[in-house]
Formats: sequence, C-alpha cells, structure tokens
Amino acid sequence: GDHIACYPPNSALLVDKSIEALNLTQTELQLPITDFLSVEGTVISPKCSVYLFLKWHVDLLWRPHWEELELVKHVHNKGERDHVKHSQKEANDRPTWLTRLEEYPSLFVRLRDFLLMIPRKKPRLYSICNFRTVDPCLSIAVTAVDGGQCSNWLCSLKAGDTVPLYVRQSDFRISFQDFERDVLFVGTGTGIAPFMGFLQKKHFWKHGQHKANAKMSRIREKSAQYTSTAIKPSGKLSLVFGCRTSKEWLFAEKLSRIQACRSIDLDYKDLYQSRCVAGNLTYPVVDPSNSFVLDSVYTAFSREFPYKRVQSRLEDIAEDVWKLVSSRGIIFICGDAAKMCQDVEKCLIEQVFARFGGLSLEKARGFLEDLKQTKSIRRDIWDAS
Repeated sequence: GDHIACYPPNSALLVDKSIEALNLTQTELQLPITDFLSVEGTVISPKCSVYLFLKWHVDLLWRPHWEELELVKHVHNKGERDHVKHSQKEANDRPTWLTRLEEYPSLFVRLRDFLLMIPRKKPRLYSICNFRTVDPCLSIAVTAVDGGQCSNWLCSLKAGDTVPLYVRQSDFRISFQDFERDVLFVGTGTGIAPFMGFLQKKHFWKHGQHKANAKMSRIREKSAQYTSTAIKPSGKLSLVFGCRTSKEWLFAEKLSRIQACRSIDLDYKDLYQSRCVAGNLTYPVVDPSNSFVLDSVYTAFSREFPYKRVQSRLEDIAEDVWKLVSSRGIIFICGDAAKMCQDVEKCLIEQVFARFGGLSLEKARGFLEDLKQTKSIRRDIWDAS
C-alpha cells in the first residue's frame, strides 16, 4: 500500500514560455537560487540555478488567487486592477499565471517576488503494485491521461533515464493476520495497483513462505533443512473493479490467471533457492481446489453493456457484503475521493447496512464511521481533479 512520490519536470515549452514572460536573461537563469530564497530544510540543492528551479521545483501551471496572494499590486494600470478584483473565480476555473500576464499587459512581477510567491511542485503519488519481500523492484501502474503532466512524462521515459522520487509510507496495508478474515477489494482504474501487491502477499502467506523467510538466517547458520508447510487461510478474498471499458482494465490477463488457477504465477522455489546459502527448502504442492488466492472478481465497465459502475456491482452483492462485515471482514477502497469513494460509501450505507443490516440511515452512517475507526474499512483515495 506504500506509494512512490514522483516529481515530474515542467515541459521545456512551459519553461521557455515562463522565461519569456518574466523577461529573464541567460545571466539571471544561471544565478543560484539561494540569491533569492533560502533552501534550508528542503530537497533543493544550494547549487540549483534559477533555470533548474523553474524546471523541477515550481508549479508553472499555477492558477493564482490574486487577492489572496496580493498580486493585484503588481497590476499597475488602475482599470485593469479594478477588473482583477471583481473577476475572482473558483480554483479550477482560474486562468494560469501565464494567461494572466496576457490578459493584463500592465502586470509586472519581479523575479524575486515571483520565486517567493509561486507554489512548490507537489509530488504525484503512485501506489506500489508489488510485494517487495518477493519482488524487491518498485513497480507502479501508470495510465497516460490527456493533460497529465506526470503520467505522460513517465510513459515517455526510456531505460536509463533518471526519475526523482522517494517511497512514501502509507497506512493502507494488509497484514498476514488480515488474511484469516474475509476481505473485499473495491477499486477503479489505477486503484487496482495496491491490490496486486496484496494478492502477491496472500500467495506468499498461504504457502507458508513468511515462516520460511523468518527462519532464513537460522537456516544459514545451522545448515539445517527447513520444510515450509502450506497454510490455508479461512478468509475469502473478492475484488470489485471498475473502469470505462474492458480494454482499460489494468492487469486483466494476470487477474484472470490468478482467479482461474487460484494462485499467482511466482516461482518461489527459484527465489528461495537463490537466497538460501546452506540447506534446502521443501515447497508444498498446491492443490488448486483449496488454495484460492482470489475467490471472486466482479467487474463494472461504465461504457460497455450493461453499463455498470462499482457501486452497482456492490449493490448486486450487497447481501454478501453485509455477511462479510458482520463476520469481521475488511473492505479496502482505492480510487477517486470526489466521486467513486462517495458513491461506494453511499451504497454501503443505503444498500448494505440499511437494507440488509436493518439499520436506519442515521445509524448506518454512524456504523460506516465506526468501521473506519476500527480499520474494518480502509481507504486509499485521491483527488482526481
């Protein structure tokens, strides 16, 4: 459930337009950023130039609220200044600062003021989609989106390119003990990503490999043979996934194999033999009839017949979801906070807790909050705007 926090650069075109709008000279572009502001306590190098600062560290798509940031004083024409004061808009409707410069010819902002006012670039977060105990590489799922600054940049990278990033820890996690309970994953789009890592983790746990891993150092020391015994979790695992069309379903082929074979195609034998210096590991023969990793998959494609969304699929299995909740099961939700998460929670309140749990709507809402507090509902949600 952890994230990769990635910092995409501003495009060369956007940087060039900004340089032109600010009337910057080549000499000014090469000045150290410390001539204008302090970088103490930040990730910015003291040797960073103004040019690199504009490319990597600031949001050149900034949509400023003029009155709030006191930029009106930089509009020197009184008529234009009065017009600015009476033309405030909501954040998503505001023009970028570059558009503002075109709208108001008398607007002039000094470089020092600009660098102090413009917000720093925020990292884009991508869920890690593999279980790193098994696969130490960092894997993420990225879908190129029209106008998506980071997604399109990541999709354009070639082998050997450098990406500034760090791993951001998340509390959206599943423990080995959680697999003893029934679990429901609900996700849309790239919200499927963390669940792929969770499935790897369940396969790792079901086959007893977590015990083998914990005793690996003891194996090396004693040169003893350790036999891993398969563990059969009592809980079932189901997935409700939605996107626009089946062609946009990430990991569709792999999920189909997982559900059909009831296991994930990871070669643990090769993995652990390569790590085990002394002694041999005996690997359990998995019986597909009782080794389900993923028990049920329910899909919802909003632009394909029968044109369903995830909340519609949840409504279809509402009675089963209530049984899961009643038996101390866990629901994981991953997707858009503004729309998807609200719709899913509304469905849980009205179609699951009220309809099959017999709760009033008021008590159902309180019950939902209680489940969040006890981590029986866990969410990894983001603003898709």
